[in-house]
Amino acid sequence: MRAAMAATAIAIAPAALAGPSGNVLSNNLKDADNTTGQDSTRGSGVKTPHLQNGAVTAAKLAPASVGTSTLQDGAVTAAKINRTGLDADTLDGYHVDALAAAQHGHVLSDVLGSEALARRSPHVLVVSADGSGDFTDPAAALASITNASASNPYLVKVQPFAVAGDGEIRRVTLEAVGSLVGLNVAGEGTARVSHVTVRATGTYGGTQAGPTVVVIGDPWSRPTTAFLEHVTVEANLTPPAGSAQAVYGVVTMSPAKAVLRDCDVTFAGATHATALQSGPGTEVEVWSSRLAAAGSYWAVAITASGVTRVRNCTLSAQTDNLGSYVILANGGSVIVSQSELAALGATPNKLAVSAGSDVSVAYSKVLGTVRSTGTMRCLGNYDDQLAPVTCQ
Repeated sequence: MRAAMAATAIAIAPAALAGPSGNVLSNNLKDADNTTGQDSTRGSGVKTPHLQNGAVTAAKLAPASVGTSTLQDGAVTAAKINRTGLDADTLDGYHVDALAAAQHGHVLSDVLGSEALARRSPHVLVVSADGSGDFTDPAAALASITNASASNPYLVKVQPFAVAGDGEIRRVTLEAVGSLVGLNVAGEGTARVSHVTVRATGTYGGTQAGPTVVVIGDPWSRPTTAFLEHVTVEANLTPPAGSAQAVYGVVTMSPAKAVLRDCDVTFAGATHATALQSGPGTEVEVWSSRLAAAGSYWAVAITASGVTRVRNCTLSAQTDNLGSYVILANGGSVIVSQSELAALGATPNKLAVSAGSDVSVAYSKVLGTVRSTGTMRCLGNYDDQLAPVTCQ
C-alpha cells in the first residue's frame, strides 16, 4: 500500500509544480548560482534558454544598462545606425550638395586670422615684406626647410614681392589679390626668376587701373634685365561692374630687357585681357612658352610697342565679344617663328594689327584672319589643314 502511494505521489508531482497561471511568484525563484555546467534543466534561476528570442524588448531595458564591454566587437552594423546627423557629408540634416551654393559677402581682409587660416599647417610658409608672415625673405623661408621630400612637401607662399638689381628668386608661389602686383623685377642689374608661380585672383579695383601680375622695370628708367624660366603666371580675375579696364599678365617698362623661357602665362576673367605687353623702348624674347588671354570683351596674347621675338611658342586669344588678337602691334617690332597662333571666338579675329609697326610671322600654324595696316611679312605659314596662309 505504501509503495503504491509513493508511486502515485511521484507521478503527480510534475503536474502539481506547474500549477495554474500566476502561481509562480518572484520569491519562489531562486537566484542563479552563476556556476558552470548549468542549463535550463540544471541549477537555479532563469537561464538564457528560458527566454524566447526577442522576449527582452527595449522597454524592458533600463537606460544606460548596456555598456560598451557588453557589446561584441562589430555587433552593431551600419544598417543598425541612423545616419541622420552622423554623416560627415551632412550638417544639421542638410547634405553637402545643398550647401555648395552658399556664399558670403566678406572680403579676405575682413576675416580675422585669415592668414593663419591660409597657412593651415606648418608645411605652408608665408613670406611677407611687412612682417605679417612667417618670414620676410624667401631665402630664409627656404633655408628653414630641412626635411622636405616627395612624401613630405612644403609650400612657400610669397605675398606681393619685389626683386631688385641682381637679385634671384626661385621655387616659390606668389599671390596677388585684386589690383596688387604679384612680382616686380626692378632696379639696375640682372635678376633671375625660376620655378616660380604667380597667381592673381579676386575683384580688381573699381575705377582704378586694372592689375598687372608681373612688372619688369620701374618708373625711374633704370636698366633692368630679367631672366624668367619655368615661371607660371595664372590670373583668373573678376572685373567690377561696368568696368572696361585692361589687365595684364606680364608688362615690361623702358628700358628693360626680358627673356621668358619655358613659361606659361594664362590670363582670364577680365573685360580686356592681355597676356604680355612689351612697352616702348623694351626688348623681350619668348622661347618655348605659352601666352594665352581670354577676355569677356577684348583679348590679346601680345601687345607690342617695343621689340618682341617669339620662337617655338603657343599664342592664343579668345573672346566672344569685340575681338581677339594674337598680336596687337602698336609701333613695335614683332618676329614670330615656328609657333602656333590662334585667334578664337568672335569676329573679326585678327592675327596682327600693325599701326606703324613691323610684324613678321614665319613657319607657323595660324588660325584666324591675318590683317595688317603696317608692314607685315608672312613666310611658310599654314592652317590646321596644312593649307597655306598668306598676309592680307
